[in-house]
Amino acid sequence: MSFKLYHLILQVPKEHSAFLYFTFESNDGLGFYSTLDHKEGDSDRHIEIQGPIEFKEEVLRLIAILKKEFRLEIILNQDYDEATPSC
Repeated sequence: MSFKLYHLILQVPKEHSAFLYFTFESNDGLGFYSTLDHKEGDSDRHIEIQGPIEFKEEVLRLIAILKKEFRLEIILNQDYDEATPSC
């Protein structure tokens, strides 16, 4: 059995990353997010978001709203099938 997931990587200015985290935290359940490794002094952060494909449109809607407030780019946008382990 498998299910479909979305996978996004966003690029956001460091000074706006906390607000991005807050926004996704307050919309709990849309997916899992984490900050990818970065070097000290980098002005941007790359945020990885993954979750069930059923929530992708809502996530993209939130991103569109946030893009009106600050620079935010989607640098990876893909869907994939995740196989579930058999028990």
